[in-house]
Amino acid sequence: MIADLDRIVHILDCDIATEEDRARVSDHSDAAYPMLARTLAARRKNLKVTIAALQRRLAEIDPAQPGEIATAA
Repeated sequence: MIADLDRIVHILDCDIATEEDRARVSDHSDAAYPMLARTLAARRKNLKVTIAALQRRLAEIDPAQPGEIATAA
């Protein structure tokens, strides 16, 4: 799941760059900055927060207790 979310973040990075190139505006504070790029950037930020939370939870799982991993999934 984390790998899939990382892949989506990468795709969003590419989409944001494409939109900035298309609009010829890369300054986030510029009023002409594309709304699509703003929306994609917000989604990317939320996904990064989710990835970080999942990685923290994964690190907390005790590998000596495989039964918990099966029930958590």
